[in-house]
Amino acid sequence: MDFNIRKEQEAKAVFDEYDKDGNGYIDESELGTALQRLGLNPSQREIQSMIGEVDSDGNRKIEFDEFLSYVKHTYKDPEEIKRNIVEAFKIFDVNGDGFITRDEVKSALTKMGQKLSEQKFDDMMRMADRNGDGKIDYEEYAKLMCQ
Repeated sequence: MDFNIRKEQEAKAVFDEYDKDGNGYIDESELGTALQRLGLNPSQREIQSMIGEVDSDGNRKIEFDEFLSYVKHTYKDPEEIKRNIVEAFKIFDVNGDGFITRDEVKSALTKMGQKLSEQKFDDMMRMADRNGDGKIDYEEYAKLMCQ
């Protein structure tokens, strides 16, 4: 499912909600909250970058067409996200048993050139392994990736 008319209408409704005085733009300070209402979660740096990219008139105020351009560019189809999460899980789950063990995580991080202290690694595993069984199942992994 691509960005469709329903999503565009949703974006317009959110934009209008933040364009309280009806002047046709939303303020830079409201942009992050408006985007969050659409399920996007940009960092402050991403918001600043977005303004630089889409604010065609340079007034630091975002008009609807500029807002929609960014939303369309960053919108991710939920089914595509799910497929990507499943594929990434399979990469970590080397033996294909449906779980990612501490050793599999360590091995993957090493292959990616990521070096973590034991403390940081333990903290990461604790955060990912929500049920505390010492391994990460698909549901735990998906929740971690969607945070």
